[in-house]
Amino acid sequence: MCIICIENYDRQKIIHSSCVRLTVIPNIKGLWELDCADCPQLTTIANIEGLQELDCSNCPRLTKIPNIKGLQELYCSNYPLLTTILTIKGLQTLNCSNWPILTAIPHIEGLQTLNCSNCPLLTEIPNIKGLQILDCSDCSLLTTIPIIHGLQELDCSNCPQLTSIPNIEELLLYCHNCKWLKENYIDNIADYNILIKILIKLQRWTRNNLRSRWAQDILDLKNSITKFLYENNFS
Repeated sequence: MCIICIENYDRQKIIHSSCVRLTVIPNIKGLWELDCADCPQLTTIANIEGLQELDCSNCPRLTKIPNIKGLQELYCSNYPLLTTILTIKGLQTLNCSNWPILTAIPHIEGLQTLNCSNCPLLTEIPNIKGLQILDCSDCSLLTTIPIIHGLQELDCSNCPQLTSIPNIEELLLYCHNCKWLKENYIDNIADYNILIKILIKLQRWTRNNLRSRWAQDILDLKNSITKFLYENNFS
């Protein structure tokens, strides 16, 4: 179904998601939000001046994602054939999850939220100043995460090659199946103050997210830290 609605008289929000016959989206003056996800025949999206938010996820015939000046949010997950994401100035949110042959993320100045989960060929994350939320889970070749000042939330679950997590004491951390964290951080750490900070954050997280799919893993990690502190007479 295709739905068109007018908002604020001079601004348009258009939803064309799941339109099986849609092939081209033209340059629509005044358009500020476009949802054209799950359109199997879509091949072209015009460079729409003034567009602020675009969701073009899961459009398998789309061969190029337009570089739209002023775009703030881009959701473009599930692209099995695309290898490159353009550097879009001013972009604040990028979801490029599930790109099986994506090898690199561009350095996008001002980006605040990045979801590049399940990109199995991705080997590194750019150091983007101001990035606040990073989901790089299920990136099997990822080995390191750079020091990103201001990063608040990190999901690095199921990254078996990951050997380094910087500024770990400052993060809200999701680390399901993160073997390195347990073996090299908890068992060998010398700075008990960092462990205390992590423990406090984990306790707060488990109270607020009891039904999360990560709740048991976070609880196990919290218990491991508590046990470590107790065994070392730091309780």
